[in-house]
This record gives sequence, C-alpha cells and structure tokens, in this order.
Amino acid sequence: ALIMGLFVETLSILFVGVTLVMGIYATVWDKPLRLPFWSSFAGTLIAAIIMFSNNVVLELLDTGSALQGLRTLTFAPRAGIFTIVGNILRWYFQKLLPISFLRGIHIALPMAIIVFLGFWNSRFRPLSILGTLPFGCFYLIWSTEDYTSWSLLGCLCWGLTFLALIVEQCNSILKIRRILLFLVAPLALLPLAATTTLGQRFYFLPTLVLIILASELIMSLPFYYIEVSVVTASLIMLMLLWGYRAVVTNGCNLLWERQISDIKAQKSDSIILPTDKYTRVFYTSRNPWNAESASYFRQFYGIEDNVTLIFLPSGSYEKWPDYTQKQWDERVEFLPSNEFTSSLP
Repeated sequence: ALIMGLFVETLSILFVGVTLVMGIYATVWDKPLRLPFWSSFAGTLIAAIIMFSNNVVLELLDTGSALQGLRTLTFAPRAGIFTIVGNILRWYFQKLLPISFLRGIHIALPMAIIVFLGFWNSRFRPLSILGTLPFGCFYLIWSTEDYTSWSLLGCLCWGLTFLALIVEQCNSILKIRRILLFLVAPLALLPLAATTTLGQRFYFLPTLVLIILASELIMSLPFYYIEVSVVTASLIMLMLLWGYRAVVTNGCNLLWERQISDIKAQKSDSIILPTDKYTRVFYTSRNPWNAESASYFRQFYGIEDNVTLIFLPSGSYEKWPDYTQKQWDERVEFLPSNEFTSSLP
C-alpha cells in the first residue's frame, strides 16, 4: 500500500479513500480483516504525506497554482470553508462524474447491468427499463464530447445505480457489502475534485468496481450458463472488432515510421503525418497536443528539434497519400521549439 501511494498524487488520495472504506467495513462487518485493512490505510496515509510534502504541492496549497498554471486548485486557498466545499462539489458533479462516459462504454455497460438487474430483483421491476439510460448518456457524451451539457444526466446514472442496489431484494449483509463496494467508485473520485486536472486514468478503479458488481449480479441469475455463453460470445465479437481496429491503427504507425525514416534520410525540415479514424477510440490522445508532448514525440522517434511536425486530422490516414483541403486546413503544426513547462516535475 505504501509503494502504490508513491506513484502519482491523485492516486495517493484515491488509495487513502479506498483503504479507509475498507478499514471501516472490516471494523463493522469482518473483524479478521481489521489488521491488514487498517495497515493498508496507514501505508497509504504515510505515502500521501510523503507525496504532498514536495515543493510543487506546497506552492499549490499556498497560491492555488503551480508549474505556471499546469496544476491549479478548483478553489482559492484562503477562501471560506463553504466556498471551498461548494467549488469542489461543483467540479465533482459537473466534471468528474459525467466525464466518466466520455471515452468509451467501459463505465456505461456495467452500470447498465447493475441498474437493470437491481430493479429487476426488486419490487420495482418495471423500472429495470432504466438500465438503458447509461447507454443513452454514454452516446450523448461520447458523440458530442460535451460532458458539461449532459452533467445532470451523468449524475442521474450514478444515482440510479446506487438506488438500484438499495431497492434490490437480497440478503441484508450482501446488500450492505454491495452498496459499500459501489460507493468506492464515486467516492474515489471526490478527492480529485480539489484540482482542475482531468484524466481517464482516474476511472480505472471505479470501472473495476462496477465490473465486479455487475459480474456478481450476473452470476446470481438462475440461467447462469446462458449468461456466460452470451458474455463469451460478446467478448469474442469485441476481440474481433478491436483486433480490426488494431490492424488499422498499426498500419498508421508503420506509415509514420516510414515517413520519419524518409525525412531523416532527406534531412527535411518538416514532416506531414496522417491520423487514422480511430484516434479518439483506440487512443485517448493519439497525437501530441502541446509543445511538451511534441518534444516527447520527437525524442521517442529520434526526430531532430528543428523539424516542424504537421499532423493531419482523424481519417486522413485512410485517404493517404491524398488528403482534402479541409483536412489540410484542420492540420496541427508544432514548430521547432523546446520552450515549455514540464508537467512532470
């Protein structure tokens, strides 16, 4: 637990929250686990103290900003307690919860299963139709990439999942365990609302928790082997789908390598690189997005600093070596420059 907490500040906070919930659970319902769970909490707490004692964090807590604005608090450090709490909660409900639907179906699918089966196993069986709501929320946010406009719907989906576990008819101890396990998912995101940093890495633990809950509910169904067969067939279809996408994406990567080899041999001062249509599907961010990431890109591929990087938009790889005027107008250029503030202090 101590070693895990020494990776990234956001994960340090997350692990403290998770192990605290585990410790409380062990104290109340599973006493043999009290020692390992509270020991894990102590380890993550020590790790958090170490991580939050560096100069960057101290500057952030003092001024509200560090690394020339790359790290910023969601509140003024000297604001009143109600203002601080209000800003954190606003960021939490308007950003962190709805953005979980942005990059894929990984949150929506287990959430839909939990909502459907939770209401199906309750006195409110007709409400199981609400299991389709997470899919609708995912489609609206994913297709528009506008999670702020659909923040209320995103929060509603999280709330429905919680409600479905409350109304589910099952053993009381089992119900409490499921509810506590679910609460790990949204509450693990709450400490992260203290800063404006957003990233898909925040959602690994919430996704894992939801998958565990959804799997447990599926396994409790009477026709278990039918469900297993359906899930297996679905996994095979997903493997074929993502396998095809991987082939296309790898083709784009190989083209990049040929292009880069050519400009090295020709000593050209610029390079044009197309982008495949799965740029926001297979990768979160396929191409560099600022001077820092462009610098890392040059280092990774061994490109000289005096070379201008030109990236054509998504879908240009499929037309390569031709491209439309619209694609050229939407290009992203990174001129030779090493001036940037590192986000990795």
